[in-house]
Amino acid sequence: MSTFTTTSPRFLPVGWLRATLAGVEAVVLTWLAVASVALIAYTSTATAPQLGNATWTAALKIATGAFFLAFGQPIETSIGPISLAPSLLTLLVGLLSYAACRRLDGTGLRQLWCTGAGASAAAVMIGAIAGTGLRSLAAAVVAGIVAALGNLAAMGPEERALDSNEWNGHYRTVRRLLERLPGWMRRAVSEAIRGIWWLSLLGLAAFVAAVIAAWHRVSYATTGLSESVADTIAIWLAQLGYLPTAVTWAFGWLTGAGYSVGPVRFAPGQDATGLLPAVPILGAGPRSAWSMAMLLVPAIAVLALALWHNHRRGEETLSAASLKAVTVAVLLVAAAVLAAVVTSGAVGRGLLARNGVWPLHMLAFSLLAIALPYVLGTVLSHPATRTWIKGKAAKPATQPTAPAPQADEEEVAAMPDFLREDGDQLPKS
Repeated sequence: MSTFTTTSPRFLPVGWLRATLAGVEAVVLTWLAVASVALIAYTSTATAPQLGNATWTAALKIATGAFFLAFGQPIETSIGPISLAPSLLTLLVGLLSYAACRRLDGTGLRQLWCTGAGASAAAVMIGAIAGTGLRSLAAAVVAGIVAALGNLAAMGPEERALDSNEWNGHYRTVRRLLERLPGWMRRAVSEAIRGIWWLSLLGLAAFVAAVIAAWHRVSYATTGLSESVADTIAIWLAQLGYLPTAVTWAFGWLTGAGYSVGPVRFAPGQDATGLLPAVPILGAGPRSAWSMAMLLVPAIAVLALALWHNHRRGEETLSAASLKAVTVAVLLVAAAVLAAVVTSGAVGRGLLARNGVWPLHMLAFSLLAIALPYVLGTVLSHPATRTWIKGKAAKPATQPTAPAPQADEEEVAAMPDFLREDGDQLPKS
């Protein structure tokens, strides 16, 4: 018994098993959440025929399609392909993986591939049961990557430290490469992650404000689709799957990039004209033209973020602070463009073939509203810059005055006596 207890950890890597189960748990729970919403929608069809008349098996098939749609697999329908992914499901897999790894202590560099493999295997199993075959293989790989990122986020600071034992073995080469990077570059990544949270909260606040301001249009569209409490719950749960998409669109509107719902274009300073589909959440779009001054909101927020970062942990030299600011700004812009790509897609053919924020617009306006204020805020708030500005401002006041020119002896001799001063006496011969 004692021999088995001593040698069992060698043959039973408990940490790897826990990490694998964390990935499986994240995918299965996400699919069950989608299936529950589909069953609620199936129940609602009995009282709301306009929602459709589907069987429970068809409802679960739609749920499985929506699950794989969250990881990039389009759905073929009678109106055309649907590629606008329910981004909340994608985020949910990462969050559940994060929570499971924190609870089960299944984190670590060696366990990342276990979490990803478990999530991919669970997705392939769901696809096999649904009869999708190999079509779901690419989506399963994406699900595994999302789950592995959740495991990576669950790692504590001591596990991410370069002197941790987790970096031994196969990761020793990666550690050596990271150790050669300057310190400001490694710190830029953590600051960029905080910046992404700030910008996400800003987009969420803009979305909530838009829903409150246009609640009469949202409630009117909801009333037209629902005839019972179950209908309303099903409609809002289905829309909840696109919450990160709505937040990204709201943030794109704040930065000036705007977003499109088919032919209808929403952007500051521009009236949105055209018909919208009967989706309640789309009624929150700002129809009337707002002032272009709205672009100052994200710029001021990012400027405050730069000042806070520089006050909290600034770099000693101005060159290091500038390079770190540029790196953080590039990462923030890249995250905004990636969000625009993920939350764009088609809802059938024709008018709704292109929806969301155009990535090139997001790139251009993010450079103006995110990158430029962050770099300027970091550079202007650095102690070296403040010292230089104070020196420039104090230089004219402290500059010594030039001595008054002395009068020539001949000029003094020619002066009348009452104009001569005591120091202007002629030398005695």
